[in-house]
Amino acid sequence: MDDELARLIERIQSNENALAALGVELRNAEGTPFSTEEAQNFRSRADPLTGQVERTSRAISKLADRCEAANVETSEVTALRDVAVKLAGGIGSLSAIVDLATGELPGWGNPNKTRKEIGTDILRAARDLQPPALLLSRVRAMKSPKRFSVGASIRIKNPGIEGVVTQLDSERSSLSEYWHTIKTKYGERREPGCNLEVIEPPISHASTKESPTRQTFNIHGPNARVNIDSTDNSTNVVHQGVPFSELRTAIELGVSDGVERTAILQRLSDLEAANDRESGAKRYQAFIAAAANHMTIIGPYLPALGHWAHNLLVATT
Repeated sequence: MDDELARLIERIQSNENALAALGVELRNAEGTPFSTEEAQNFRSRADPLTGQVERTSRAISKLADRCEAANVETSEVTALRDVAVKLAGGIGSLSAIVDLATGELPGWGNPNKTRKEIGTDILRAARDLQPPALLLSRVRAMKSPKRFSVGASIRIKNPGIEGVVTQLDSERSSLSEYWHTIKTKYGERREPGCNLEVIEPPISHASTKESPTRQTFNIHGPNARVNIDSTDNSTNVVHQGVPFSELRTAIELGVSDGVERTAILQRLSDLEAANDRESGAKRYQAFIAAAANHMTIIGPYLPALGHWAHNLLVATT
């Protein structure tokens, strides 16, 4: 599913760029209303752009249906449907902008609305496509195909039966998942990795005889400690596990506009320096807002970054 999500994100961004180009063109034009001929020319340009967004929304809905049929995690299916709904709302807004601008809705057309005003409306509709692209990027960042080795004891989550892996495809296929052949008491089944989970072996209690035990404590990691028969009430805020340097490099290489790149890097530095609940929340939101147009670059780092931000909020509560 990863490759398909990447293509859908690119389609949404392409839809946004095409609408933004039209909006900028109109906003920079003369501040006068459309003539009848100009209104029809505007519709002939705007309708195909609306159709592109509609086709993208339909493709995402179909992907959600396929994922649901393949027993993909419910949260991912829900996220896909949410994206389709947001795009459907954008389609409605675009259609209304065009109808009102050209007077196609009897009694609602505004013949005095200028090109600049219509251009501003179109730009706002283009910006409304950014949240769906961001949501898809988050789904993609959290999605990683699962593989289970031959001989592994697994549970098929839906319909909830157990079995053993007898074969594993070497390449991803449908939904960009690795498909497995599972031997169950009901026969063999073909299942994607997203519908499988490993069965952990039971904990053994073979020996209950008490015997002298030598305990060795190996302490690792920042701010490590040992508490024996006591309560640890200290608080750690550790910036560990977050690839800030890798993310910074990705932004430096991937964002071509110098001013925008500098702004995003500054927000990232501010976030990295956060050490309390309030500053962490505000700086995380500021970074996401600054980098909203480059989710394909920062998307792979969002799970680790979001986990770090969550830990910061919890640790300083």
